[in-house]
Amino acid sequence: MNECYINNNIYGYAPLDEKEMNDLAKRYLPVVDPRFVKAVLHGDEVASFIIAMPDMSAGIQKCRGHLFPFGFVHVLRAAKKTKQLDLLLGAIKEKYRGYGLDALMGFKTFESAWEAGYEILDTHHEMEANVRVRAEMERMGGKKYKLFRVFKKAL
Repeated sequence: MNECYINNNIYGYAPLDEKEMNDLAKRYLPVVDPRFVKAVLHGDEVASFIIAMPDMSAGIQKCRGHLFPFGFVHVLRAAKKTKQLDLLLGAIKEKYRGYGLDALMGFKTFESAWEAGYEILDTHHEMEANVRVRAEMERMGGKKYKLFRVFKKAL
């Protein structure tokens, strides 16, 4: 992730150190469904990856952010009932771009989502300036319904 995102100057991304990576893994691995994690390997190297998970926002709203003692039940129930799959992370290393890995991972994610009964795939914040990714999403039938922009002003 660091290698892919730093080289693309993605706004607001700060490289993760080893401790932060381990913390994220501990937090998300228990709720990530392996059906919605896709990776393309070139030898032992990860060339690209995509991670998606069921939309849990309705459960988080219902428990008002309090997971304990019983709020997590609302979150898990929402994850099972939802028809929306959220695409959280995805990247392709610079040297593997242009070989169709984005289309392959997109197709495989669509296939897994369809088999699991999901009807909507939603991407995480796609910046308006990220023309390549937006174009790929639109080529696969995606529709833009929200817009993320960054306004800068020199002080």
